[in-house]
Amino acid sequence: SDVGGERVLQKRWITFLKAQLLCYLPDDQFPFNVLQDVFVSKDGEEPVVYGIFSSQWSQGSSETSAVCAFSFRDIQAVFNGSYKMLNRETQSWSVYTHDGQETRPGACNMHPSMDFTLNRVKDLLLMEGVVRPINQGPLLVRVRQRYTKIAVDTVLSINSVRYKVLFLIT
Repeated sequence: SDVGGERVLQKRWITFLKAQLLCYLPDDQFPFNVLQDVFVSKDGEEPVVYGIFSSQWSQGSSETSAVCAFSFRDIQAVFNGSYKMLNRETQSWSVYTHDGQETRPGACNMHPSMDFTLNRVKDLLLMEGVVRPINQGPLLVRVRQRYTKIAVDTVLSINSVRYKVLFLIT
């Protein structure tokens, strides 16, 4: 239902915002910062977003993959927070706190928005907060293995315990 603007941002999505998903090794803070694929698991529980990450830097091998899981509640909390605002002159980011009076960027709107809001949206592309993984680290790290696709299923064991099964493709 995102109709964009009448003059500014015509026929462009204005509800497009980004938040950083942090996937890193807790011991040394080594970042896996290239997202390869995601899968949303929602089988009766709170949705969980699983992601396959690689790194633009090498640590032993450039073919290292990590799988991190993120709570949908944590993702929602970041998108309900403050924005980072890009100062185009200095190319630096600063925190922009929404005052509640104007239309919140990222909110779906079925009517064309005012030019003031649309001009503000052009500068507010990134959320201030970051999303940290469940258990504060990767579920899986594999050296010399580049995973490209992920799917997740929940299975019930013979003793009625639920297990998540990760299907990973190279």
